[in-house]
Amino acid sequence: MMMNLELGKTREDNGLYTVKWNSGRYGIIANPEMTDWISLTSKDEFLVVSSDGIFERLTPQEVCDFLNEVEDHSDPSLLAQQLIQKAYLEGSYDNLSVVLVPLGSRDR
Repeated sequence: MMMNLELGKTREDNGLYTVKWNSGRYGIIANPEMTDWISLTSKDEFLVVSSDGIFERLTPQEVCDFLNEVEDHSDPSLLAQQLIQKAYLEGSYDNLSVVLVPLGSRDR
């Protein structure tokens, strides 16, 4: 499954809005940009949530290929770090953040 969902960019020109909460405090919120949606299936192994920096240099297919090539999926945090390193080595210097949610299909 690949769901392209871009969350919270940190630049003012990328859809960020300043909000005043009832408490009187200010904050920043972002409207996520979703470019595609595909329903999960029983074959899906991970949900990948990342910043745009990952996809600045890697295509969704390259991310999937990377996850399929890795032998050990027991530590999603380590996989996320490796994916960040891969994007960095490919030349991405933007915000590099990844959350990998294991869906358990590899265990079935």
